[in-house]
Amino acid sequence: MRQAVSNLLTNALKYSPPEQKVLVRLAKLDGHFAISVQDFGIGIAPEDQHRLFEPFHRARNVGEVSGTGLGLSIARQAVEKHGGTITVQSEIGVGSIFTMMLSERPPEVEQDAQNTVD
Repeated sequence: MRQAVSNLLTNALKYSPPEQKVLVRLAKLDGHFAISVQDFGIGIAPEDQHRLFEPFHRARNVGEVSGTGLGLSIARQAVEKHGGTITVQSEIGVGSIFTMMLSERPPEVEQDAQNTVD
């Protein structure tokens, strides 16, 4: 999970102007934790958003910003291994919000709890 959060923060900083802030929020919602990273950078076009989490895919508007296109793929894999989801909301010129939703109890803990009750 450290790698997933690190990748989201790195991207937010990389694709935002140096003077612009990046917001990180953590909330507990209905038995889940929501971790969101919001930037006010270049944003991502709708036609690129559906492929963002694919390995080696980079949005068309990244310009000269370096990267491999692996960060978001790695983040998604880590979140899904923990039984969670990751989503993006973005608008060109406005910025992006990446949100990870994770269960308060990891899937294996829930499974163990069910086995002891039965």
